[in-house]
Amino acid sequence: MIENQCDKCRLNDTCIELRNYDGTPCPNYREQYSQQAETNEVSDSDFETTDVHSDAGCESTPKITREYLKVNTRIHGWLIFFFVAILVGAVFSLIYTLVTFDFDEYGRSVSLVLFDILTSSLLLVVAILTVVAFMRRNSDAVFLGKMYIVAVFAINLFTLIMGGYEESGVGSLSQLVRSLVWGVVWFCYLTFSKQVKSVIPKGYRKVWKQDYLLLTLLVVVPIVSFAQGYYEVTNRYQNISNIELLENERTDGYAIFSIPKGFECEEEIIDGDKYFYLFTNDTTIYLNVSGSYDEPAMTKEELLDTLFVLHNDNDFDELYSYKIIDDGKTVINGFPCYYRVKMWDVDDEYFYYCCYRLYILWDDESDLCCVIRCYDWNDDSYLEELLHSVRFH
Repeated sequence: MIENQCDKCRLNDTCIELRNYDGTPCPNYREQYSQQAETNEVSDSDFETTDVHSDAGCESTPKITREYLKVNTRIHGWLIFFFVAILVGAVFSLIYTLVTFDFDEYGRSVSLVLFDILTSSLLLVVAILTVVAFMRRNSDAVFLGKMYIVAVFAINLFTLIMGGYEESGVGSLSQLVRSLVWGVVWFCYLTFSKQVKSVIPKGYRKVWKQDYLLLTLLVVVPIVSFAQGYYEVTNRYQNISNIELLENERTDGYAIFSIPKGFECEEEIIDGDKYFYLFTNDTTIYLNVSGSYDEPAMTKEELLDTLFVLHNDNDFDELYSYKIIDDGKTVINGFPCYYRVKMWDVDDEYFYYCCYRLYILWDDESDLCCVIRCYDWNDDSYLEELLHSVRFH
């Protein structure tokens, strides 16, 4: 009937006028019918007429406006759920990025840190603008919503391709796949939902100039920051590979040290960091050197306390008496050095050591530290050579 004709026009994006159904056909529909009749592409059933051919009784209301949509449309159901989903997702993403921040995981690249923080912040801005645009019935609301969905989908897809997901938790593979699926679902919802078409009619929609600016920022900022960060990391590793080390020197990319005379050296990768294990055949001394141990939330003294307890042999404490024989701070090669030495009252030849030494050298410029743990039979003759060979790259 006449109402169906109006719905048909509105769905086909050919009319955005609202009118009272008074039994007369709409002039726009009659014009459309006439054009179709000339090409024989419309049947008689597509157009219903009455005996009234005058437009006198056809009252048309003003074109759709923001105010009219606020009064005559209602947001409910899945659209509200969509608002909650994008707002909670954007806020959680930014908070998660800040709370789980670890500079070493970014290859110590400021640009890669900015990539994550700025991207999460921009997504939060887009999410807020989307909700506000729908609530105010702005003509760019659907565009903003789709912009957010496509951006999140692209980031998750990029993370999946690059293999940057975690083994479990929020950043796991299953969570990434779930996010991709939801991205497709929400995009289809904004495209085909009758409620969305009612709240923001197709003929009413348009993209604002500031939307293109926001889209440009959302694309350019992450790409530039990631490209810069990738360059910084690869360039640093390239520089490391170009370092000319002496035969007895080793590096993990952050600290360089020399193997003391009489020691052998083995390397091991643990959680992406390179560790070194030095030992001799006759005195049984163990050293662990890592130039990438960084704890920004701790003071130097707190880190010394934490690591000293972490690597202490508690079984020895229960079996033998002990005492701290040295504890303090010094400067080696211009680097602050914090140290502590513990000795157990052990004379059993079956034990490997009786002294536990912890030394931490700090490079204040880069906020990196080199951690050295030693276990020996109260013979520290190797220490001076080792400690004075440490330098930061």
